[in-house]
Amino acid sequence: MRTLLAPMAALMLAAAPGLAAAQACPCGGGTRIQQPNDVATLLGNKWVCATAGGDRWQEFHAGNTAAGGALTDYKKGSGHATDPTKVVGSWQVTGNGANTRAEYNYGPGHVYAYIVCEDGASVNFCGATNVLGATLNPAGVAAVTPCGPV
Repeated sequence: MRTLLAPMAALMLAAAPGLAAAQACPCGGGTRIQQPNDVATLLGNKWVCATAGGDRWQEFHAGNTAAGGALTDYKKGSGHATDPTKVVGSWQVTGNGANTRAEYNYGPGHVYAYIVCEDGASVNFCGATNVLGATLNPAGVAAVTPCGPV
């Protein structure tokens, strides 16, 4: 019986690559998320709060499946006269395994794909521009200052 267990275990791991050891994040720290549903669950129906190169993002990810949904930018809040909260595009999860990406579509010529990594309580997005140390807020799309003061 013992002689069969090792070959069977090796065969099971080869047949199920999603069960293989976690991969390190290619930017920042943490663990790369390689399953589309895991990325969707992590980001879906949450605000992603992030900064990079002087830019700040406060984007609500509607939906919690790989199909994604609307992407809402908080801007300066729903009551602001000149820069109100509004839908700015869409998001979805593409690929599988090592090719899993969160994809953001802000309109023609403005589609960006990122490898997503969990790093403790923060999230790293690895792409053409790395966005490190993002935080998530499950407050809902109507949240007031979901990522802190603007």
